[in-house]
Amino acid sequence: GYFMLTKVCAWLGLSNTAFLLLIAVLIYIPVIKLIFKYSGSPYLSLLCYFAIGFYSHSAGIFRQMIAVSICWCSLEYIKQKKLWRFLLLILVAFIFHNTALIFLPAYFLWNIDLTEIPQIILIAAAVCLLFGKQIMSLAVKLLPQYSGYMTHSTSGGTYLMLAMYLLIYLVYVFISKYNPLDQTHAFFVN
Repeated sequence: GYFMLTKVCAWLGLSNTAFLLLIAVLIYIPVIKLIFKYSGSPYLSLLCYFAIGFYSHSAGIFRQMIAVSICWCSLEYIKQKKLWRFLLLILVAFIFHNTALIFLPAYFLWNIDLTEIPQIILIAAAVCLLFGKQIMSLAVKLLPQYSGYMTHSTSGGTYLMLAMYLLIYLVYVFISKYNPLDQTHAFFVN
């Protein structure tokens, strides 16, 4: 998908700047539409998107972020219970990055209220924090094609970011006890 996109852009004679603009449109327009459609305070959500680091993170992983944006677009078909359209968008996302397949269970999680089991999520996050390197080593043994990811440092920022997400989740768990979410917002938490 991404390779073909670059070839089409080269064939059209797009400059590097025009190519990057196209990539930005493919990534950020769906994100902004999603935020303004589903967030109770879209400007705060945009601020969080930038402040927590999602924007800067997305600037270096074009293929994966295009796939993520396409997966976000499929949310409307989950709500409408249109399985084949959802699957088509996931297939398009998969063409850009195979990790899009991880989003497939989202179709079946829409009506499940996972917010009732925060302890499991907290335990899973704690296990990831404590045993992240061992889990990654096992994953690389099972999927050796991803061994290149283990050469990068997995200390410092990676664990700090996971700890920050865990803290944000803990704040959410505390707040949600006093302010229950509707089905759509609960889905995003899931």
